[in-house]
Amino acid sequence: MNKNFKIFSVVLLFIITIGLITMFILLLTGKTEINILKSKLVYDEVINETFNNIQISTKGLDVELVKSTDELVNVKLYDIDSKNFSIKVEDNTLKINSNNVKHNLFFSFGKRKVIVSLPQKEYDLLIKSKSGDIMSKLDFNNTTIVTTSGDIKLEKCNKLNINVTSGDIIVKEVNDINIDATSGDVKIDTINNSINVKTTSGDIVINELAIKEDSSINLMSGDIIINRSSNNIFYNTKSISGDIRINNNNNRYADYELRIETKSGDIIVK
Repeated sequence: MNKNFKIFSVVLLFIITIGLITMFILLLTGKTEINILKSKLVYDEVINETFNNIQISTKGLDVELVKSTDELVNVKLYDIDSKNFSIKVEDNTLKINSNNVKHNLFFSFGKRKVIVSLPQKEYDLLIKSKSGDIMSKLDFNNTTIVTTSGDIKLEKCNKLNINVTSGDIIVKEVNDINIDATSGDVKIDTINNSINVKTTSGDIVINELAIKEDSSINLMSGDIIINRSSNNIFYNTKSISGDIRINNNNNRYADYELRIETKSGDIIVK
């Protein structure tokens, strides 16, 4: 009896420990739920009014912007009480706002998200989010994203401003980009005009850089890697703890200057 009780106690302690570790990780990453079933569609409406701007304000939801297959504007909500959402077109702007979305602690029956399907045209986009991933498969003109926690994945933007506390950023192509971040990696395929980044922790990888304005990258901890760049750039670099390798002709009299500084990490220009 004592042996069985000891085995039971050990197993119970193990389960409790795993549960506490899981809860700690969820809270640390800003997530407070585990999704155990497929998301349920609760709202599906076509927006008939015309607009050129999009404003989305959410809390604890993923946001997806996708290209419509029928040239219509459609909004879908998953695992959200639609009564807690307001969706309207006002002042030439599609406004999607979550009023008071309730959350289950640690467990949810699906992935809460809003999906907006749009025909491709020039839109200005503003997203304010508290905990949730943001994904776009559309091209946007002026884009501003402010979020506390969540990954950001975008296609093409003209001017992009991002303010994020925690989360990775992936951008396919952008003309001008400004990033103010605390923690998370940044990966950009192509930059055509300017970049200004200030972040505390995370690696920055740029596949192709062709700036036409003076720019800057300031990083506390992490590597900065530029895989391919224009020769008409002077790289003014500084790393307190880390290697600096610039493998192209670093012309001090180039038309444009990119200031790169990291306290701890390597700076590599291929």
